This record gives sequence, C-alpha cells and structure tokens, in this order.
Amino acid sequence: MRWSTWAAPGIVAIAALSCTPERKPSLPPTPDATADDDDDPLPPPAQSFVDRYCAGAPRLFLETEEFTGPWAVQTNKLGFSGDGFVVSNANGVADTSMCRTVSAPDPGTYAVWARGYRSSGTAREFSVSIDGQRLAPTHAAVASPQDDGFHWEEAGSVPISSRATSLEVCVHDDGTSYEVADAILLTRDLDCDPSAYDRDLRVLDPVFARDMMRQEVLGRAASYRDAVPEPTTLAEWTDRRTVVLDELSRALGFDQWPDLSDRSPLNVKTYGSRAMDGYSIVRMSFESQPGLVVPANLYLPDGDGPFPVIVHPVGHWGASKAATPVSVRMQTLARFGYLGITYDPFGQGERAVPGNGHDEHFRLLLSGSTNTAFMVWDTIRAVDAALERPEADPTRIGITGASGGGLNTLYAMLFDERIGFAAPAIYVSSIYDFMATHLGHDPCSRNPIGAFTDRGEVMALFAPKPMLQIVGDFDALFPAGEQSAALAEDVYGLYGARGAFEVALDDVGHELSFDLRDALYNAVTKHLGRGAPEPVEDMSLPPPPADALRVFSSGLPASRRVADYALEMAEQHRSRLSTPETFEPETFRARVFEELRVPIAGAPGVEDGGEFILSGRRIEKLAVTPSPNVGVPVLYIDHDDPSVPVVVLLERGILPDIAVVGVADRGVAAAVVSLRGEGETVAPRDFYFTQNNIILQDPMLALRAHDLHQAARAIRARVGDRSMVLFARGLDNALIGLVAQSLWLDFDKAVIDGVMGSWMDAFGEAFPDEGYVHRILMAGDIPHFIERARLRPLLVVQSDARPLAVHWPEWAEHQADVLRHPRPTDQTLFEWMNAP
Repeated sequence: MRWSTWAAPGIVAIAALSCTPERKPSLPPTPDATADDDDDPLPPPAQSFVDRYCAGAPRLFLETEEFTGPWAVQTNKLGFSGDGFVVSNANGVADTSMCRTVSAPDPGTYAVWARGYRSSGTAREFSVSIDGQRLAPTHAAVASPQDDGFHWEEAGSVPISSRATSLEVCVHDDGTSYEVADAILLTRDLDCDPSAYDRDLRVLDPVFARDMMRQEVLGRAASYRDAVPEPTTLAEWTDRRTVVLDELSRALGFDQWPDLSDRSPLNVKTYGSRAMDGYSIVRMSFESQPGLVVPANLYLPDGDGPFPVIVHPVGHWGASKAATPVSVRMQTLARFGYLGITYDPFGQGERAVPGNGHDEHFRLLLSGSTNTAFMVWDTIRAVDAALERPEADPTRIGITGASGGGLNTLYAMLFDERIGFAAPAIYVSSIYDFMATHLGHDPCSRNPIGAFTDRGEVMALFAPKPMLQIVGDFDALFPAGEQSAALAEDVYGLYGARGAFEVALDDVGHELSFDLRDALYNAVTKHLGRGAPEPVEDMSLPPPPADALRVFSSGLPASRRVADYALEMAEQHRSRLSTPETFEPETFRARVFEELRVPIAGAPGVEDGGEFILSGRRIEKLAVTPSPNVGVPVLYIDHDDPSVPVVVLLERGILPDIAVVGVADRGVAAAVVSLRGEGETVAPRDFYFTQNNIILQDPMLALRAHDLHQAARAIRARVGDRSMVLFARGLDNALIGLVAQSLWLDFDKAVIDGVMGSWMDAFGEAFPDEGYVHRILMAGDIPHFIERARLRPLLVVQSDARPLAVHWPEWAEHQADVLRHPRPTDQTLFEWMNAP
C-alpha cells in the first residue's frame, strides 16, 4: 500500500501499530475506546488533524464508507482516509446518494468540507447535503495528471438549530463519471482549513515533488540515450557491435537458449489447406520448444517455386494471425510469389489460454529471460518450419511485423542470421520517446536494455543487410524521433551501404496506411526479387474465411505454457544457489550489486525542512537527496533520553506524521522515511514507472533500497552513536528493508516484518512490484539476503502466505533463531528493539 497526502487502508490499525480503537461517528472518541490486543491505542488520525486545525471547536467528522446506499466501497486509489472510500454509479447516472443519520452537534453555523478524488479531464463532482440543505458540488476536473488525488475542498456552510437532535448527511452524484467521496467534516471553526494539513506535512517543494518521478526517470533515460557512442570508423563499430550483441543476448535471455545446432524437433503437423486466388493457406502447427505448440498459417503461392520466404510476426491484436491487417499483407505477398508464414504469439489468438499471458514477462525476468526471447524464438522456429517446405528458397528470407510484431522483427533479424531483409513497422522509437508517452504499453516492450543501448542502435546491428523502417509520424504509442533512424543510417554509411537503409514515413498514427504498405511491398520486391512495382489495392482483397485460418477447431491441444517454462527456469536457477554451508557473504553482496545495478553515490544531501507540532509532539522535517534529482522526506521526533534507540520506520499505507507519533509513543526516538514514489512524490501510474526502470536496468528495488541507505546515513549524522533500529513493515517495504540492511548494514538492529518466503512466491502468491528484478535468482533468494543481514541483530517476521520453510527448509532450520511465524505482537517487537 502507498500513502500520498492523507491515509490508506487500515490507517487506524496501522497508525496504532496494530491497535484498533473503537470507531466513533464524531470526534473526539469517548474515553472508553478499547484496543483489540495488549498494545496502547493511539488516537485515530482524523482526531489528530481536527484537534490541530479546528481549534477544538464543535465538529463532526464522518467517513463515507460508513454511509448507506448504492455506491461501492473501494480501496484501490491511494491516499484515502479511514478504511476506504465510496464510488458512485458509472455511465453518467447522477441520481444516486449515500446517506447517514448522526447525532447533531452543538447549534451554530458550520463550515462543511468534503474530501474526494480529483482527476485530470474527468468530472468527478459530488455534492453534500445536510438535512436536505444541498451545497455546491466539489471536486471538478483538474488540468494536470500531477494534480490527481484525494483533496479537501470547502463545500459551503449550514446552520444547525438548537432543536436539531439528529442530522441526515448525504453525498450525491453530480458528475458524469465515477464520483469518489472519502470523508465529510463539519466544523464550527469557520477558519478551519483541513487542506492546510497537506501543506504542513510537506517536506519537499510541491512543484518538484509532484513531478519528481517522471523527471528523474526520463532524465536517466536521456542520459543513457546520449551515452550511446556514435562510431566514426567501421573498426570502432565492429568492436561496439560485438559488445552490444553480447549484452542484448544476456538482457533478453538468449544466452540461455540453444544454438543453431541444438534445436528440439519441430514436430510440424498440417491440418489441411484452402485454395485461394493464386495461392493456398495451409493450417499447421509446430513446437518451438518441446511441448510448446504454435498454431500457424502458411501462405503458399501456386507453382513449384522456389519462393522467397517472408515471416510475419504479428502485433498485439486479439485476433492475432487472423487479424485483417495481417491476412491482407500475407495474401498480397503470396500473390506476388512469396511463401509466407505467420503464427499466434503466446497469449494471443489460439494461444490465449491460462498460463500464456504476457504478464509472464515479469516472472521470466527473475531468471534473466523475457517475453521477447520466447516470441523471437517462436519466429526463428517459424522460419525453420517454412524451410521444411520444398518450395521455400533458403537464400532469400525476409521478415516484417507491425507494432508488437515490429518489436519481434527488431530482435529476430539479429538472432537469425538467415534473415536477409527486415522491415520493422510502427515500433522503433527511442526508449526516451517511448517512456515519455506515459502509456501502459504491453510488458513485451519492457526489455532491460536501456542502460547500454537504444533501439536505433539495435536497428544498426542489422547493417549492412537491407532494412526498411516504417514509421507513422503521428504514432502516439511509438513516436519515432529522428535520432533512431539517423544513428542506423550513419552505421550503414560506415559500410558504404547507406542506400540499404530506408525509412517509409507517413502522416498517420499507429497504423499502416496505403502508402506505408505500398512502400513495404516495393522494398520486398527490391530486396527479395519477386513482386509487382505498381501500387496494389490490397485492402480490396476479401479476408479469408475464419475456418481457413483457425488451426484447431476445438481449441489448443494439450501443450506446455510459457508459465511452465518460467517456473522451470526459476527452479533451475534457484537450485544452483548456495546452501548454508557454501554461502559466502561478501561474494553474495558483490553479485547482488552487479545484478541489481545498485547505485553507488556519494554522501547524501540533507536540508532542514522546518518543523510542526502534532499531538503535542515536535516533528522535525528533513529533506534527503540520496542521488541527483531525487528527494526523500524524513520526519523525526527526538527523545529526551539519549539512551533509547532511534527507530526508523519504513511502512506504506499510513500518514508519516501519524506513524512517527505512534512509534515515538513507544518511548523511543522515531523517524519515518518516505522513499521515492511514495508520499509527497507518489506518481500517477507508478506501476509504469516501476516497469520503465526495468527497461533502464535500474530496478526499483535497488533504487528504493539505496534511498533507504542514504536516508539512514543522514539520520546517523543527526543522532550520532545512538542505537538505530530499522522497522520495515509490509510486503514491499519488508523486502526493501531487508535488501538495504543486507547490502549496507546501516542499522544496529533490524525488524523485517512481513517479507515473502522466496522469489518463487511470484508464482501464485502476493508479490511486491519491487520484486520483479532481472536475473535476481542468479544472485540469491530471501534466505541469502537474511544471512548477510544477520551480521547485525535481526528479527524476520515471515509473510503469512508461504514462509521460508516452504521454499527453503534447510535455510529455515539454519536461520530459525531470527525467524518468527506467526507474527508477534507489536509490544514484543518493541521490547526486542529496546533490548540492549
């Protein structure tokens, strides 16, 4: 979970470190509130901010999830108050309400504040009514996505008479989309401004913070792009080419693939053919790997051949090989005299079955592989299948695909030396331009190559073989800047083959226009020797009947899935990891630094951000700069007794000031650290930033662990030789805290509360986004990080899902003294932290 500028699921329980005060409809709560365990309860966060900002005046604070009505209670947007928020009907229905009847507060005029979610470009207005007095709508659309999120807005004021004994408080749907209401505040302090809470809580400059993640990620992408060398001689390029190909092979996972002389049997099967006008469509299948069945269509021209071969990997269309744009191009090329083959990539068409989803990419990463490796291997084996036909000419082989098929083309042309012509279409853009779209691209495009190359250079690796880059000038998904083509063209020039690289550009979006298709046909004719130079009205061709393209009428036969291979590869790498007897802490640490590309930075920058008072506590604000262009807020409460430890809390889902007060109330000094992408720097579409860092080979796990390391150094400078204890709670933060302590041993003690049992938990269990780290299982697993971290006193509370013993019984036995399952009480944890 993540907090932004308010709270998140379980705020009351977490703020009290698992104490759960009795819920009350008004504030403050009555003195008889009780806790669910033996810990002392803390005030709910709403009381803390109301006490501070509303000067103790009569007030009423209501959580909308306690209202009654047709709106749905949800928790999927970050930054809400209480236990959730409510969401109205969709489809523009503006006649539903959620209501609650409560005891009336003291009479007088009350300001009414509403907390809800604002979105850029989307009307999410809702209004509040008090006993039928309906106030003005709040939470209209905002201009920028950076302003998205939960906010307080003043709705107006209402009089409450001395005769009122109860009030009906309602929220009403006034917008044209899903309206999101979180909390309602009535206060007789007309100067009360709950939005000031957000402002006081801030440590970083708000303009910097709201755009930090985007700017920092794009800044690294730009720096990596600009670092790609521009060779001036063929000798320089030849050396560079060898390095980049080796790095590509490692990054994509081809270093784990068999070579040309060691391929499994194809087991080609045919299921019939359909005669068409000048060609036939053959329904067939082959096995790209043992048991991995690939349904395919072979477009076979009439006559004896030999025919040049065109392989057509398809993009991310649901109909896949049966999609009209694919069948049109295949028909046209077959009529020209080309033997063509296209197939369903895994997760699409006839292979859209459980276990073949494109999200397997993230599990494949753990073993150093990718979706791209599997798809490109399918393409290489499709070439093999086509060459089994006696009509095929093995000396003239081309490849073209659009969008995701362009991705496949870009890499298949490099790893299959038989391919002599390539035309990647509407795909090749610089990594920077790709990221700057801020769109949720398919995982297949998130290959870990950005630290050492860019896609323009990948195109250049095909030189001096002929290539046509096909570009939509207004393609919003894959904007193709000039740099990619310019670099490739320059490399072709080093070979004296500048004319072999061409670009077809049209003023269209993410599509192949008539002019782009015509350019493709002419390039195929020019370089593979068959075809008609005149423009072809290909879209006038009728699509083939569905039964001529579908290979399996009753569904994909029993076949292995990509998920099976991902699990098998993970198990193979896990089985090679060190045992308790062979583990070498420093060797392991060095390997983790290599595989995670852990940043190496100088001393952190630290600025005083001021202070504020909450619940009678003075909270100091520190702005830590762990690396350039990154800010990490830290809130700190000191203690009068210098002998007590400083507990550094790393926990998502709560307001940092409430958390730091909760920890300080345990009789310790306390600090809360908000890592990049959390709290003030929480970023819209954070998941895509996580994925973009995969492309840049800078996993978020390494970046956030480094943030914690640098924050620990800053806090250490503040507290001197006092004992410093890490308390990292929750699935994400437990993993980050474990990795940070394992690598740097910054803390005198560490409590890692809720860590997963193994990276193998990615296969079916709850798993943190940070956990998807390229090649991590080649470096180590959870027990290896624990073993290095226990060079300092350590307590590990294991996840309830699958504890360490499920995956690593020998390590669990070896580490039994530091492992805890089930979870101890907070009181027990703090006693351990405070012990000498």
